[in-house]
Amino acid sequence: MLEDALNARKISSKALEAPNRENRRLTAEASMRQDEMLKLKSDLDESVKGKVEVEAIKDSVMAEKENLANKHYDADANFVANFHLIEAYTKISNYFASVGQQEVITALRSKHPDLDLSSFG
Repeated sequence: MLEDALNARKISSKALEAPNRENRRLTAEASMRQDEMLKLKSDLDESVKGKVEVEAIKDSVMAEKENLANKHYDADANFVANFHLIEAYTKISNYFASVGQQEVITALRSKHPDLDLSSFG
């Protein structure tokens, strides 16, 4: 009977060993999967961070592009304004030549007494 009890105990310890081995295997597998998930999460975080950086760079480039477009528009506006000034100066010069400088200065003084025309005579 003692022998039967010992055999029963050996069988039960072997029966307990199998689930323990399976538990250890499952625990190791779960640990490996957790490590894989952490690695994937880290990769995803890096990817998201990279996308955010790319978006920031893209926004910066678009802002600079808009800034340059505004400067180009300002340059065009300055060109047009300067063109109109040159055109007006040419018309005034032609008028001076055809009428005579003294008559123009006299007319300007009568209409705009606050203008300083001393340099014209």
